[in-house]
Amino acid sequence: HQIPENDWFRGKGYTEWNLILPNMAPGIRKPLSLDEGGLGYYDLMSEETRRMQGKIARDSGVNGFIYYHYWFTGLRAPKDHLVMHQTLEKMLIDGEPDLPFAFSWANEPWVRRWGKMNFTDSNGTTVIGQTYGDPVEWESHFYYLLTFFRHPNYIKIQGEPLFIIYRIAHFREKLQPMLNLWRKLSKSNGFPGIHFVNTIGNYRRKDWRTTKIEKEAKLDKAFHFWPLYRGSGFPSTVTKSFTSSNGDLAPLLERYPTQFWGAFVGFDRRPRYPIAKPDPRTIAEFNNGLECSFETMAGYPSRHISKNLFFVTAWNEWGEQAMLEPDDLNKFDRLSTLWHRLTNFPLAVIFPDSDKIQNIELRKQARETLCLPKSVR
Repeated sequence: HQIPENDWFRGKGYTEWNLILPNMAPGIRKPLSLDEGGLGYYDLMSEETRRMQGKIARDSGVNGFIYYHYWFTGLRAPKDHLVMHQTLEKMLIDGEPDLPFAFSWANEPWVRRWGKMNFTDSNGTTVIGQTYGDPVEWESHFYYLLTFFRHPNYIKIQGEPLFIIYRIAHFREKLQPMLNLWRKLSKSNGFPGIHFVNTIGNYRRKDWRTTKIEKEAKLDKAFHFWPLYRGSGFPSTVTKSFTSSNGDLAPLLERYPTQFWGAFVGFDRRPRYPIAKPDPRTIAEFNNGLECSFETMAGYPSRHISKNLFFVTAWNEWGEQAMLEPDDLNKFDRLSTLWHRLTNFPLAVIFPDSDKIQNIELRKQARETLCLPKSVR
């Protein structure tokens, strides 16, 4: 949908559909038409569009959405700090999509070209800066979020609203005191706390402060953000899989004993960067990735999580071709695959000690077949 910031630095009326509609590159998927049961080139400000999104998601086994939340302070930041907030506020009014949801604060600055992040405002490349403000602003930010936290659909873990942070090291010394203030404010407003979750992606490798900052901030959990999880700085022998999580990230278990796993449906930035190299996944590879993760979960019956979330990238990242939404090439196939895997989720079976070793080895062999690309099996 149209936003003032895009109108300013990309031209009046710009949306990401401007990248998709005229794109003739081979393999670029476009929205399935309304006539075929899809969503077409929609406007998210439309209540009917969001209602249809919710219905398609529910019918396919998607249990909820994680929405990116944008709050800026610094160069060219709006006076109210908010960007791309319009549809989320509309959801509070009309209730669509009627699905569980939570926020991930996409906290890095905006620059003119995706992927070329430069965090110094002096060179003129930064479109909207990010300096995170002071305690007065942190409190104002919390009370903006509180309206969403109180919504009956907002995802909570043991009563605490789930709140994901995309790039923790970019906060530097401000993260710990800000989160401490929010924890205090959440308790004074009827919650037992806030459930802060870190994003495990490629910025973990790029931001050398991450380890120190996450230790100080004491985040509750972490999640595997595919496909950027593979660029997190750990060797492939640790991250292991091709399309989805195949276990907890062992070097981080001390910091994050509970890690939420994930998968992705493919990644192709050519709509934004025509020379980018695609990283596609076929329907069969997506299916194998989900089966890999779910089989692994079943193989670890001692892995107890009060609310086990599984993150799939993504619902509608059309500019990166990472979407579950129905498209013109694959129709509803990815959603059908997700539904099939969810409705055939393997049971976790406790075996007698005499059978345990053999069962673990058989499961391991099966996972290795499913979790890796054909070229390395």
